[in-house]
Amino acid sequence: MDDYSPQSKSSTQASGLSNSTSGQVPQVKYSNNQHSSQTASSNNDLLVYIPDIPPNISENELEEMIQTPIDKNLRIKISDIKCYSNLCVAVIRLMNEEDKKHLVSNVQSMILDVKHNTNILFVDELDLDSYIVLDRNISKIPTADEVARRYMQVYKIAGLRPCQQISVQFPNIFCFSLNTFDKLVKAVKNPDFKIGSAFATVYLRAGCSYVEDLPPYTNDEKISSAIATQIGENKLQPTSFYVQYNKQTVTVMLNTIGVVRKKKYVVDGEETILKSEPMKTIRYNHQSKLLYGKIIAQTDMKTPYPSTNIIVINEDCLVLYEKLVSEGYRPLLLNMANATNPGGGYRKDDGAQ
Repeated sequence: MDDYSPQSKSSTQASGLSNSTSGQVPQVKYSNNQHSSQTASSNNDLLVYIPDIPPNISENELEEMIQTPIDKNLRIKISDIKCYSNLCVAVIRLMNEEDKKHLVSNVQSMILDVKHNTNILFVDELDLDSYIVLDRNISKIPTADEVARRYMQVYKIAGLRPCQQISVQFPNIFCFSLNTFDKLVKAVKNPDFKIGSAFATVYLRAGCSYVEDLPPYTNDEKISSAIATQIGENKLQPTSFYVQYNKQTVTVMLNTIGVVRKKKYVVDGEETILKSEPMKTIRYNHQSKLLYGKIIAQTDMKTPYPSTNIIVINEDCLVLYEKLVSEGYRPLLLNMANATNPGGGYRKDDGAQ
C-alpha cells in the first residue's frame, strides 16, 4: 500500500490498515479439469494480488467487478477471489500457471471503474512489511527480538521473522516483515496485543517516512491535521495512521546543521568561529598506519590491554558518549562527517548514521 502522507525525522508515521472483515485467505476450489486441479493442489503460488483496491466499495461488489471482466474479456477462470478492504488488497487464486503468467506479465493492469478512472494492477508479490508501535511512555522498551517473539506467539505464527527498531530516535516503533500473506491476515481482526506491561498496535502493510524542518510549536495533533487536509480527509483514523513527533532529536539535529551554516556557535557565553576554508574529505590508505624503516616481530609487539571487546549498539553516538563518560570511562568519539552535505544521511535516517 502506498502511503500518501508526508513524514519526517521529526515525525515518524507508520500508516496501515486494520480490522478486516475477514481473517481467512481464499480457499482453493478445485476444477473438474484434472490438470488444473493437480496444479492448484501441488503449487501454492498460483496467487495473483491486486494492491490498492478502492476502500470505499464493498468487498462483495469489488469481487464481482474484478472477476466478471477477467472471466468474460480475458477468458481466465478464477478459482477464488477475496477482497480485503481494510488492507486495500485483493487476492485471486487461479487454476493454472499459464493464466497467472498471462495476467501478471501480459495483462498487467485493467480499468476497474471507467466513471472514476480507477485502474488496478496484477502482481505476483506484495510488500508485507508492517509496523509495530508500542506506548512511547513505557519505562523499558522491549528488544526487537522480544517484540518479534511476542507477535509470533499472539498470532500463532511458526518461525521467527525479521524485526528491527526503525530508529534510535523512535525506539518504540519496529518494522516487522512476514513472508506470506496468510500470516499477515492473522493480525487483521485484532491488531492490538500486549507485550509485558506495554500495549502494542500493528499497522499492517504500512509505509513509514520522515518529515523534517517542522516549526518548534508543532505537535502530533497538528501534524495529523495538516496531513489530513493535504490529502482531502476530514480526519485520519488512528487505526490506519500514526504520527510521532520527536522534538528533542529534531532540535539537536537542526541546531547542529545551523551551526555549520552560520559558521559559529556559542557555549557558556563564549563564541567560537568556525574556520572559513571549505570542508575537505581526508582519505587514508593502509600505508599511513605503518612505520617505515623497521620490521617488528609479532613477539616484540606489546599491547596496553590483554584483549579488546567490540560491541555494536544501535544508539546515537553522542548519547552513548555521555553515558560512557558518566560511568567513568574515557571514550574516543569518531565523527564520520559529511564533507558536502551538513547533516549527511542523518536527516533521512541513514542506517550508517
